[in-house]
Formats: sequence, structure tokens, C-alpha cells
Amino acid sequence: MKSRMGKVDDLFFGVTVFRGATEKEDLEKGIDGWIGDVPVAVRKRRISVGQFNDISIRFDRKSGLDTELDKLLNGTFQSQLYLFFFQDALVVCGVETIKLCLQNKQYEIKDNMDEATTGCYIKLSSLKNRNFCIVPHKPLEVP
Repeated sequence: MKSRMGKVDDLFFGVTVFRGATEKEDLEKGIDGWIGDVPVAVRKRRISVGQFNDISIRFDRKSGLDTELDKLLNGTFQSQLYLFFFQDALVVCGVETIKLCLQNKQYEIKDNMDEATTGCYIKLSSLKNRNFCIVPHKPLEVP
């Protein structure tokens, strides 16, 4: 099957380190890629992590297609980790942590800038003492 994000092989050990998900994995299971044998979901934010101090998943689409929230709640979401790429940091978060925040209503609903989706925004402070980490990096220029 065709990969949506490409593939990176570790030539020394002869195993795939990262593989992009197939279209079916993406649309039906909430998987954007694989790190080894671990399915991951990936979100890209075009801001600094400190600008709003939150992460987001899609809450609603005007098209009516299922969102990450729908898949998390109906059990079809198969990713185990969420990777949130910001211009200056990577936030790595366990999917179970996201589910807990959703169940505890620790989020805010806002329209996204694409005007086609609504986001479910979770403050980083809600993730404290849970399964997540922030990895700062040199700011990237985003096209």
C-alpha cells in the first residue's frame, strides 16, 4: 500500500524506524505513521508552543467526516502516541492522557483558522502529572 508520509529505514539494523500510514490507516484508525511498531498521530501547529500553551485535536468538520475526537470516543482510534510539532518544540503525549482530558472536560472548543474545522484545545497545564513531555528545539521556519 502507498504510504502518505514516506518511510525512513535504519540501514544498520535493517528495520523501518519511521513509516507513514496508509490512507486507510489514516482515515479509519487515526494513524499518521509508525515509529517502529508503535502507531502515532501527528499534528503540526504553525506557532510557538508558548503562544497559547495548548495542544489541539479536531472536534468537528463541516464536511461531516469523522474527526480525531469521534475516533477517540468510538474506539476506532488506534494511535498510541500524539506528536504535536510546534515551531520551537515537540510535545509528545500518550493518547490515554488526551482521553482523560476529554472525559474530564478539560478543553475549550474554538474555530480553526482553516474555516472548515473546529478544534478541541487542551491547555498544557491540564497535562501536568500525566503521560507527556515537551522537547524544545531551535525555531523552524514554516513555509
